This record gives sequence, structure tokens and C-alpha cells, in this order.
Amino acid sequence: MKLEQTAYAYIRQCQLYPKHARVLVACSGGIDSMVLLDYFRTQQPLLGVQSIAAIHVNHMLRGDESDGDAAFVAAYCERYNIPLYTKAIPIAQMAASERGNVEAIARRERYRFFEQVMQAQAFDALVLAHHADDQIENVIMALTRGLQQGTLGMPTCRPFASGMLTRPFLSTTRAQIEQYAAQQQVAYREDASNAQDDYVRNRLRHHVVPLLRNENPNVANAVRIFTEHRQQDEQLLQQMAQAAYDDVVCLSTKHLIGIDVNRLQLHSLALQRRIIQLLLKYLYKDRTIIQSYTLLERVLKLASTNSGNAEVPLPEGFVARRHYDELIIDRMVNVQPNFEGNVPFNEWVKLGQHLYLCVTTAFDTYVEGAQCYYANQAELGQLRIRTRQDGDRIHVLGMTSAKKVSRIFIDAKVPDIERATWPLLVNDDDILAVVGLRMSQHFSRTKRATDDVAVMIAPSL
Repeated sequence: MKLEQTAYAYIRQCQLYPKHARVLVACSGGIDSMVLLDYFRTQQPLLGVQSIAAIHVNHMLRGDESDGDAAFVAAYCERYNIPLYTKAIPIAQMAASERGNVEAIARRERYRFFEQVMQAQAFDALVLAHHADDQIENVIMALTRGLQQGTLGMPTCRPFASGMLTRPFLSTTRAQIEQYAAQQQVAYREDASNAQDDYVRNRLRHHVVPLLRNENPNVANAVRIFTEHRQQDEQLLQQMAQAAYDDVVCLSTKHLIGIDVNRLQLHSLALQRRIIQLLLKYLYKDRTIIQSYTLLERVLKLASTNSGNAEVPLPEGFVARRHYDELIIDRMVNVQPNFEGNVPFNEWVKLGQHLYLCVTTAFDTYVEGAQCYYANQAELGQLRIRTRQDGDRIHVLGMTSAKKVSRIFIDAKVPDIERATWPLLVNDDDILAVVGLRMSQHFSRTKRATDDVAVMIAPSL
């Protein structure tokens, strides 16, 4: 079947362009986009679109060849009186400045320009030349890289700028495009790098796709049906995941995001994965991060239990921490205690974990809401505040044997990140208190005859 018939049937089936639509055709100068532009020019009456314009981005990556591509597209548009929007963008300079990936930055800037023109000129549809063979390559690349979302393939249409982004050639093969170019004598520019095997896509195009086509001449149609069904299924699952996301995830003033692990585990693994993906979309714009199978599974594993504490570092300075039945996403920071060192008498000091402490000989300075314990000053000795060390133990008030400080943190369900900086009241020989959690046997809740100091602990002053 000829390209004209295949493309028209697909456009009608997907209802891509309403009558009197104003379309903007992205044109690089290569065979795919030149055939696309020529197809819309010659088939405009049949398609019923009101107007056609073209848009071209010169990425300035191949010197004179890039300039030649721009001039070639401009000459075609001038010949057929097609409005053309162009922009030259120094991608190599931007990539060097940002220390980023050239292809990713080129795509970002290209689509940014497309969006600007779409909105400024109120076009209804952006038209891209991706075809059935591109779809095969995309799916294989996604499978190879473990990008689960990528196996959905490219959508035929999606919202973009002031209208829709459309791909009317997704049912059209590269062979049909080449046949059309030959029969209609459509000239085009050939990028020499397309013939090289330097890029993954080129290697798939030259070696893998031909092998698949030898096994099944209709492989392009098989992949198209597969991706369309996957997209339809995914649309339903995403709707279900969004409803579940709203139920288990909340934004917090203390943390960026909080997740109720118990509620998350009530949902199927399929929905749990998609909830985590929605969470990653909230954090990141980078598609590679969002689609990372490894990252997704690490966060999912973190949320698979509500026992104890654990954490997973995330890209770009984020961290996912599970604290029993709560999973939080936050910025990774090095938390330091507000106070360490010798404790002065008769003076409130601000410690870590929003705690205040005062060791006083004046028993009439009680602060409302404070915990108060009594002791003998000579028995306590020089008091200091420090953080925990391996093997720390305390003879807890009311217990007959020493208890590990780490066990106290576990029993109190203190998050791991807070344990490292939790203030301990110590002297030269003993741990006297895990401040705000446990006191040692040196203290009493009621004043004894030999007690001459009071230790007060308050959450605020």
C-alpha cells in the first residue's frame, strides 16, 4: 500500500486533524520530514486542514552542513509559498556550559522553540515525522535500557502547547517513505552520521530491525498494535494510580513528600509502581530518571515493609527514608546538633531535635511543660552533651541492667537520620540521659534529701 493511503487511513482512524485545523510541520530537511511536509502540501484539500506552516531548528552542530539544511528547507518553503519559522541555537556551547548531554539539550531547546511558535501563532497541531520503523527502534531501545515507560512507544497524539503534538506516520514504514520520495521526486538532505554505527539507534536500524523484518515482514504493524494496546492499558492504570496516589501521598511542611506505607501496600504491585513513578515525576523533569527501572525498584523495595528504618539516596540530592510505616522524601542534608560540649549551670541551652535543657540549683525555675528530674551534683560531675557512639549503654531509671542506646532509639521509633545527632547527657564515666527519651539511675522524678540540682528538659521555651 502506498504512503498516501496508509497515512490517510491512519489520520482518519485517529481523528488527528479537525476541519480547518492550522498545522505546523517540524522539518529537519531529512527524508522523513521532507516527505511529511510534501504529503501535507499535496494532500491539504483531502485532509481538510486550513493552513500549513513549517518549523526548522538549526542546532549548529555540523557547521556548514547544518546551515545547508536550514537553507534547503527555506528554499522548499519559498518555492511552495509555505510559511517557515526558523531558529539557530548554539547547542554545543550550551552543552559545554551546562556540562550536559548534547542530544538531551538539543531536544529540550527544539521543543521549547516549537512550543513558543505554537502558542504565539495559535497553531492547532504540531506534526512530527516519526514513523513505524522509529517506533520499533524506540521500543527495543527502551527494553535494552530497562526503561519500562519507553515500551509504550511514542503516542500518536498528546497535548502540547496550545494544541496537540501529532505523529501521522506511525503506521507508515521507512520503505513507504523512500518509495514516496522516489515517485514524487522529493529532494532531501542526508546526514552522513546516519550511515555510521556510532549511535545505538543506528546500530538497531542497520542490524536489528532488518533481522526482525526478515522474521516477520509485518513487524512494524505488530509493534504498532502492541504499543497502542499498551498505551490504552496504561491510560486506565494511570487513572487508577492517580486516585491511589492522592490517597497514600501527602505534601508536608516538615518533609517534601510523605507516604503512608500501610495504605500503599493495600494496592497491587502494578499500582504501587505507578504511584512511585508519579512521585518521581513530581521530583524530576529528567525522563531518564523518571523511567529508571533500578531506581523505581529500589524505592518500591523500601516501601515493601513497615519494619524498622531504612533509606535510599535519590538523584539530585534527594533521599527516600522509611521510618516504620511512613516513607518520606526529603532533601539530603547533613544535620548537626545545635549544641555540643560542657553544660553550664542555671542556663537553658538549645540542643538538637528541638529540645532545650537546663541544669539548675534553683528549684523554683520550673518551666511549664518541662520534664524535671533531680540528682546530686557531686555524683553527676562535669556534664557534657555529645552524640552517640558505638557500644553506648545507659543504666535506665527503673531498670536493673544497662540498655543499649541504639535499642532505646528503636523502641522510641526514632528515624535513623535523627539518631546520629540525638543529644546525650554524659559525664566522664557514664551516659546520664538520652535527652527527651530516657534518664539514668542517677536521677529521680521526686526530690530526695541529697538532691541539690534539677535537670529540666523542654520541647520549647
